[in-house]
Amino acid sequence: MTTALIACSLPLGISRTAVICILVGLAVWSVFLPASSRLSLAAAVLAATAAAAMALPSYVSSLAQSFQGAGTDNSVAGRLDDYPIVLDSVREHPLFGQPLPLRGLILDNQWLATLVDGGLFAAGTFAIVAVVTPLYLGSRVLGRRDIAAGRRAYVGALVAGSLTVAVGALSFDLLSFPQSTFLLFAFLGALFGSSAQANSTASRSVGGRQLGSGET
Repeated sequence: MTTALIACSLPLGISRTAVICILVGLAVWSVFLPASSRLSLAAAVLAATAAAAMALPSYVSSLAQSFQGAGTDNSVAGRLDDYPIVLDSVREHPLFGQPLPLRGLILDNQWLATLVDGGLFAAGTFAIVAVVTPLYLGSRVLGRRDIAAGRRAYVGALVAGSLTVAVGALSFDLLSFPQSTFLLFAFLGALFGSSAQANSTASRSVGGRQLGSGET
């Protein structure tokens, strides 16, 4: 059902970023699933792909061509041209950067924009918030086998959502849009709460079993 709902969003636009983000999200989420659920997820993805190819052949063809023609795409070329400019900016103002308006830059990449606007300090902070934090909270749940599969899958979905937003930030100025900014912090807030609850519940369960065995 989850895969089907995600797949339904694809026809809303021909977007390479959307496809990449969905694949990243599903790959991350699958790590938190039992082996049987991973097989079901893989089968669902293949079935959804085949169904889309049969029901929407022109759409799938356009989407495939957008990847094949990425090397000659002006939008891709424009983003790649930003990297030398960003490197020059970092060399001049490495730690705290320089405001984008002063450099006359408009960057469709939140990571590069943060690096220019706030230097390595701001980019590192953004990386901790958007990447390191969800990976850390997810690893705390993933490393415990005494957490229920459903709770583990829920936490995994939140980790996948957070990292998907971080990956999407490579192709647009994420923090300029309240929707995407809210989504990132909504994922992180839910992840903090669910991760703490999962670990706490598992710890109480282990403590209860140890107490019971000690009494006998």
